[in-house]
Amino acid sequence: MELPLSSPAKCELRSVIRFLNAKNNSPVEIHRQLVEVYGDKCMDIKNVRKWCREFNEGRINVHDEQRSGRPSLPESTVNRRITLEEIEDGLNEDCSHFSVHKIVSETLGYRKVSASWESEQIPGPTRISQTSRKSSPFLITFHPVHGILIGLVSYEGREDVNDEERAGRPSTSTTEEKINEVEKMILANGRITVREVAEDLNISIGSCHSIFINDLGMRRVAAKFVPKLLNCDQKQHRMNIANEMLDSVRDDPNLLQRVITGVEAWVYGYDVETKAQSSQWKLPHEPRPKKARQGRTVNKEYYLQVMRNLREAIRQKRPDLWKNKNWLLHHDNAPAHTSLLVRDFLAKNNTLMMPQPPYSPDLAPCDFFLFPKLKRPMKGRRYATLDEIKTASKEELKNIFKKYFLKCFEDWKNRWHKCIISHGDYFEGDKINK
Repeated sequence: MELPLSSPAKCELRSVIRFLNAKNNSPVEIHRQLVEVYGDKCMDIKNVRKWCREFNEGRINVHDEQRSGRPSLPESTVNRRITLEEIEDGLNEDCSHFSVHKIVSETLGYRKVSASWESEQIPGPTRISQTSRKSSPFLITFHPVHGILIGLVSYEGREDVNDEERAGRPSTSTTEEKINEVEKMILANGRITVREVAEDLNISIGSCHSIFINDLGMRRVAAKFVPKLLNCDQKQHRMNIANEMLDSVRDDPNLLQRVITGVEAWVYGYDVETKAQSSQWKLPHEPRPKKARQGRTVNKEYYLQVMRNLREAIRQKRPDLWKNKNWLLHHDNAPAHTSLLVRDFLAKNNTLMMPQPPYSPDLAPCDFFLFPKLKRPMKGRRYATLDEIKTASKEELKNIFKKYFLKCFEDWKNRWHKCIISHGDYFEGDKINK
């Protein structure tokens, strides 16, 4: 919503403050009304209180007082320990803490060393920098010998809300040439830092960061761990299966209702003993100490029994699928799943298989949906026995509503689309327009 008024003159704001203060409005209420009409950058609450105090003390003039120019400042007025807050208080109300810091650090090249401001470059006996923010110019003078900030020299009020005619000096940091140079450096080295680019191109870190973010639209991200760096054949295989499944779903919209998918995952008890705590001294000829994992590894014999139990569960809970024998089994390519023993059992029972590309947890519903949703609420809990872990796992599974499973299968189809758009590569974390 556009504000009714914008870019007010200082005398206008002070007149409003004087009027509302005369009506016994509090500084907080006055500031709220100013922000409501002029925007949140018109004047901060600190300066509203300052002007209310001055009007209460008898001031009637809303304009800046006449000043006779820059006074002579002797050596004794040097303040080596002046802070940014003190400079901000000495300047007009339109200059923020960030602007003061930018002027001192970037424009004037000063940095804080121990308890004093020290300049790295002082071109002459006296250095006077004039800058402006929101049409309110001010002057800051630096000591000619020690190179330290000595205080505010002049403050000039302005009432005109329009910019003055000026030729100006074009920015030398964010030119098209500089932007192209930054882009070339990034393309040559994706891990280059803002500081390295700024030093090579001799521009400020702030200007360089602005080119990265605003002009080139880049952001720094960490590399994502993936199961495997896929080769061209593996990427093509993922694309082929994704295309095949999308075609199957288009031909039979109810296909996913006949899919039964599953895979294994570890659910750990709370391990109170760290690796360092379990370490111990041993002689060179002694074997390395070992710790037993709570649970068991899924081998082909165990998985064969899982398949038998699954068939019995389908017969009892999904009699329609059992009668028509048109259900599809989906699992990954773990060694226990692809063993000859298991494949022979599935073939003898005419079990239809749904294809799953290798190294593709991003295309397996249990990996990208079920296990994260199951394990997240169980983190940080302590389980003493396997029975406790089983009981807790069943409770968390029951807490997952049907609508989330339906959404998971819709997401499964979307992931096939993303896999194709990504040319078979991993896509999680990437912005992809389907």
